[in-house]
Amino acid sequence: MLRVTLPNLYGQLRVAPLLPEFMRRYPRLKLELSFDDRYVDLVARRADVGVRIGNLQTGDYVARKLAPNTRFLCASSDYLHRFGRPTEIADLSRHACLHFSPLMEESRWRLSHNGRKLEVPIDPVLRADNAEALRQAALGGQGIALLADFLVEEDIKAGRLVQVLPEWIIAESWVFAVYPHARFLPMKTRVFVDFLAENIG
Repeated sequence: MLRVTLPNLYGQLRVAPLLPEFMRRYPRLKLELSFDDRYVDLVARRADVGVRIGNLQTGDYVARKLAPNTRFLCASSDYLHRFGRPTEIADLSRHACLHFSPLMEESRWRLSHNGRKLEVPIDPVLRADNAEALRQAALGGQGIALLADFLVEEDIKAGRLVQVLPEWIIAESWVFAVYPHARFLPMKTRVFVDFLAENIG
């Protein structure tokens, strides 16, 4: 049995579609998946491996980078038509902002441009711990959201959402596979982490 913890939406959209191939490749392994956006103690949960997004602050686990977590400022064309498109970072203070609350306790977005780094204070009209709720609000013309590429790339390609201030880079963040320190890494954990690195990285 391989027990895996996953962030809710990332697990659904990026990892779950890969699992049939993993199961075909390793038919003797059984999987137990837990989807949770909260911090999960792998040892307490008896999990073998977790997928995490962000900049890890803990040294409790071994962490392997899988892929960059690219994020965009985006809004619907309808919203930008009604309220105007921001042309500089200071304009954000005059716009309705949609904030993913687990990103930062305070309502700030970390942005950089040509080496200049800023923590931009915002006054969100909507705070949520679920990114899909923010995506739906953005699609419905309710404001500017800071959302990950895996969630909005198809919306941007289709024109349902438009990038805002694309020259500003969102603070670097990564997707990691993490697992408890152990003298010997179980083969089931090794093959799963290698599979994620092969298919996500």
